[in-house]
Amino acid sequence: MMNLDVPLSHLVRGKTVLSKLAHLGLETLGDLLWYPPRRMYRWGELTRFDTLTPGADVTLFAVVMSSELGWTRRHDKAMLTVVLQDELGLDDTLWGARARRLTVRFFAKHPSALSFHAKRLEKGTLGVFAGKLSGGERDAFLAHPEYQVLEDYDPEVARELSARPQPLYHATAGLPSWKIEKLIETQLATLESVPEAIPADLREAWGLPSAGEALRWLHHPENDEQHALASDYLRFREGLTLGAALAKARSQIQARPAWGLDLEARRGESGEPLVKRFLARLPFELTKGQETVWAEIAGDLARETPMNRLLQGEVGSGKTVLATLAALLAVQNGHQAAFMAPTEVLAHQHFETLTKLLGDLGDPFGGFAGLEAGAETVPLRLLTGSTPAAEKKAIQAALEAGESLLVVGTHALLSKTVKFSNLALAVVDEQHRFGVEQRVALLSSGERAPHFLAMSATPIPRTVAMTVFGDLDVSVLSELPKGRGEVKTFLVPEANVTWVTRAWARAAEEIRAGGRVYVLCAKIAPDDPAESAARGKSSTKSAPEDLETGGWNPSNGENLEELAPDRVLHTVEETATYLAAMPVFSGIGIAVAHSGLDAATKQSAIDSFSRGETPLLVSTTVIEVGMDVPEASMMIILDADRFGLSQLHQLRGRIGRGSRPGVCLAIAPLDFPGGGGEAVTTDTVARSVKTSGAGAITPAVERLEAFASTRDGFALAEADLRIRREGDVLGATQAGRNSRLQVLSLVTDAEIIEKTKDAAAKIVNADPQLARNPELARLVFRLGDGENLTKS
Repeated sequence: MMNLDVPLSHLVRGKTVLSKLAHLGLETLGDLLWYPPRRMYRWGELTRFDTLTPGADVTLFAVVMSSELGWTRRHDKAMLTVVLQDELGLDDTLWGARARRLTVRFFAKHPSALSFHAKRLEKGTLGVFAGKLSGGERDAFLAHPEYQVLEDYDPEVARELSARPQPLYHATAGLPSWKIEKLIETQLATLESVPEAIPADLREAWGLPSAGEALRWLHHPENDEQHALASDYLRFREGLTLGAALAKARSQIQARPAWGLDLEARRGESGEPLVKRFLARLPFELTKGQETVWAEIAGDLARETPMNRLLQGEVGSGKTVLATLAALLAVQNGHQAAFMAPTEVLAHQHFETLTKLLGDLGDPFGGFAGLEAGAETVPLRLLTGSTPAAEKKAIQAALEAGESLLVVGTHALLSKTVKFSNLALAVVDEQHRFGVEQRVALLSSGERAPHFLAMSATPIPRTVAMTVFGDLDVSVLSELPKGRGEVKTFLVPEANVTWVTRAWARAAEEIRAGGRVYVLCAKIAPDDPAESAARGKSSTKSAPEDLETGGWNPSNGENLEELAPDRVLHTVEETATYLAAMPVFSGIGIAVAHSGLDAATKQSAIDSFSRGETPLLVSTTVIEVGMDVPEASMMIILDADRFGLSQLHQLRGRIGRGSRPGVCLAIAPLDFPGGGGEAVTTDTVARSVKTSGAGAITPAVERLEAFASTRDGFALAEADLRIRREGDVLGATQAGRNSRLQVLSLVTDAEIIEKTKDAAAKIVNADPQLARNPELARLVFRLGDGENLTKS
């Protein structure tokens, strides 16, 4: 059986060709053989030249009579002109010969780009050519046709070829589809047997061919049914590989021992357990959803195998309360709990929230003496890059000594100077913003693996949860706590000055009624890149604490439409200055927050906003997560079309967190059908929108329409998945070919993903090292045992 891991450098000659193959992610024999065509081309029935009709799709069997490489009349483009002669056997009279001629043209910016066509289509070359006939009856021609060169003159071979689907591959400059096809044909001809990754019983259950049949039908099917079966095999093969990698990752984590946490444990010899005391002092009852999820979490924590759970929930659904319960359970059993946030701002927010939730149960300021003796309060500490050196040293010493406490921090908790020796629980908020390396660093702390709880207010589509987070158990909080204010969303055309002016007046009214107002901008200053569009990319304005490196980050890779050259975006600095000069905001304090500010200045602005000293906050997306200001009741998003759908939903989640009703106005350079003129009020009815001028529905319009239509984050996540380009779903910053889905579609293949995930789990449970399936083991190894699935 051939080794599919043989490097192509051992099989293919030419450094240039190998370099171009590597650019396509093709480095081994297996990569090349399983490289799927992007589509199958149907040649169609062969057509005689004397029956050609302009505008028709035609397939021709012809010989090249002449080929000339030159320029167009304007000399602005290179042009290859090829004259074909029909070879279907028309008469050879002068009239017949003329009727048998047809011109083919290829265009490019430079002649060098057409050289490979010129070399292939020299005089005397036979081939099958297909495309749409352009021009009129007297000057008809084919532009950039698909073609296949034939070795010998044989009309029957041409007919057989035209009846067969033709594979077309994703190509690159200098390595066209036909060259890739030739390379694959050469290797297929020498292949004796094909290693099988899908067990026979699963192939039978799923109606799949063998690996050998699938490989032949993938590249050279006799009909569409064969190619469809081969494509199915490839999707199931990828799904099984992905599922096995995730199952192995899960089993490796669960192989390490963890602390079993007892709900009835007490700190010291007297008093109620911390968890019971905390629940008793809450000013509200847990929702049914919270009770269900807490039972799942507590059940996991009671076992001596590490919990590995993802907690999803809408903004304000009560995830933090459940995380606090889990942390208290760790502390009441004499262990440490770490609560990690992706940014310093969010870490401060969590520290303040925990301080309020714990009340007299928490001790955010005391020393560390006597903790082991069963103190009645929970030591709560904040450890970030800005923590004073002396305090930081004391916290680090307590963690290394194994003192029982709850520490909140950023990725500074993962630095080499922080050593946990008694960590029982790691809580990571906004899990999608952490890379796999950070997660592994937490899970490998100490002799026992800590229980792991990931939280995300970013709704994750079901198929993404099964892939990127497939090694995690998933809990969902879909119920919002009672007493939350309703939030209405409206789309405002920026060109409607009356509406925009009314929006600012409405904001001033909201503030004077005791509310707080956010104004969101995509840029900090005129010379800066848009923050919302630059997520995950380097920027001189990005603060070091803004860690955004996760595997599923819907704020990354949104591929927002290219900005029009004359489009000027609103900026934080200019907007703050403009609003301060408006009479309607006279006497109202205005603060700004963005990633260009140092952490202390940014935190000061946010604190001032929270206290109501500056009730109008002009900001970038730094407030996207973690801001919990119950008085915040209005948000105005400028250039709303420059934000992704998940970002818009997260931003809107900053308002309506108290009892006050909220209103969100998304302002963008869009037109509503029929114009407008109605004042912006909380009774305004949301309308469908179209782009200015042409009226075409663009992805930006679809995003905004979806955003205005519902507050259901999970419905928006599915809409986002449909709107976004398939290749961008896992984020534009995914590293390497092996970290992406190659053929599985997160939009259409949910059933396959689910079937293969379950089947893979059974395979790995029965054969953890995949010793009985070496081909599946090879594929899993190449994928990286699941680690590449969440890398960025």
